[in-house]
Amino acid sequence: MSNAKTIKAKCNQCGCEWTTEIWPIIDEDADPEAVQLIYDDLFFFHYCPDCNKQFCYTEPFVYYNKNKRAMICFVEGMTNVSMANTFMQELIEQMDIDMSAFHIRLTTTMNDFREK
Repeated sequence: MSNAKTIKAKCNQCGCEWTTEIWPIIDEDADPEAVQLIYDDLFFFHYCPDCNKQFCYTEPFVYYNKNKRAMICFVEGMTNVSMANTFMQELIEQMDIDMSAFHIRLTTTMNDFREK
């Protein structure tokens, strides 16, 4: 089952309004579309359907693999580690998984996320 969420977007170039999908929680097994976007380096980018302008959208999300017991939390631009950890915990609480045995990493930039 996908964890995708539909959001409204508006192009600041041509004014077109449309809906697009984001994934606040990415389960590597359940969300192959999101995983492929990450591997293709397209996950953070959305395109206006009218003028094709590219937008970078970086809402916080959690990426995890149950089998590897690995999790990466992405919270862009949060330089205050305490605030980022609090936000990360709020995302994790939305998940119905025992995280006690997981190796959890927090990333705050797109490049950090890509490296993980």
